Amino acid sequence: MEIRKRPNIFEYATKEFSLDAMVRWFLECISCKEPYKSVGEAFVRDFIFMESKCDINKPISLLMCENQFKKIDVFSLISCDNKVYPIIFENKVDSWLHGDQFKNYCRIVADLIKKESKELDELTSGDTIKIPEDYNYGGIHFILFKTGRIFEDEKIDFEEKKKELYKEFNSKENNEQSLYASYRSLDGIFNHKRTWDTLSRKVV
Repeated sequence: MEIRKRPNIFEYATKEFSLDAMVRWFLECISCKEPYKSVGEAFVRDFIFMESKCDINKPISLLMCENQFKKIDVFSLISCDNKVYPIIFENKVDSWLHGDQFKNYCRIVADLIKKESKELDELTSGDTIKIPEDYNYGGIHFILFKTGRIFEDEKIDFEEKKKELYKEFNSKENNEQSLYASYRSLDGIFNHKRTWDTLSRKVV
């Protein structure tokens, strides 16, 4: 029998909802007591913000987290040091981005966080944690998370789409709606020492 590097749980839980649930679990850990809070924060810093220029070394709060929000697999808002970060997770098992998912979801969230928009106030009104009154947005983070193999043509496709969207979002006039986008594989969790060490040492 071939010796494998590791089993992939999503070969057995083959629906994308299983992946959505895992991402949601990590994010919801932020609102829990230790040791789970450290797991959630490590996931945010090492997995979501790995390539971001944002400084999130202070305590992190989860403001909201929803599955299938406006067809986004997992959408969340986290805050750190009076900055609020919208996070978009598009999760794939074996498929890739189709249609204009990348562009459409980023534009949906950009409209949502405009200062004049009241939709977020309505979404968070029943939550324990409120968006700080003196907040600023720290940039939209789009994560394409695929558990299967990411092929070279898919990487090229993503980078081309990202380049076009960066032209639209990352301008000086649009600072609060700046965009950080990246793709991740399942190895991303195992390869980031702080996330995995925290999970295995404190929780498992």
